[in-house]
Amino acid sequence: MELEKKGEPISAAIGDAAWELGLAKSHTWSLYRRLRENDARATALELDRRGPKPGSKRIAEDVEIMIDESLRRYYLVRERSSFLRIWREIRAECEAKGFQPPTRKTVKARLDAMDQREVFRKRRGAEEADKVFAARPGRLEVSAPLEVVQIDHTTSDITLVPAVPKLRHRTQM
Repeated sequence: MELEKKGEPISAAIGDAAWELGLAKSHTWSLYRRLRENDARATALELDRRGPKPGSKRIAEDVEIMIDESLRRYYLVRERSSFLRIWREIRAECEAKGFQPPTRKTVKARLDAMDQREVFRKRRGAEEADKVFAARPGRLEVSAPLEVVQIDHTTSDITLVPAVPKLRHRTQM
């Protein structure tokens, strides 16, 4: 599909493209503009992720501070309290101070964002953390071909097809 045909105005080509693609003309125009602004790179047509950006926080800064302090005070200690109990403590503290309490998922996300080695060290001790997180020397020994096979499942726009030999036409004698 060619957008600019010789002797034809761009608006007619956009209309034809919109009809072929099953898109509204306005949407086709916006795609065309994005291509023009980005030197006709296909990446200009990628859809933007909707919603909040990854890593953005949508709760009050005071509540963030409360979550952080509570996790450090109640979760990162040797006397291990359950996550549910700590979440209830955070909710009660927020309600007492008149803040909108965070959801369980929000508190879990903040806990998951913490350095897991540090969490493990605070809850179970440095020796246990070293057993889990320390690098272990070793090597991979392979004694036969194809004993270890690794597959990369990365998606790609390229499809590789094995070469097929061309058939030769035999002339009849």
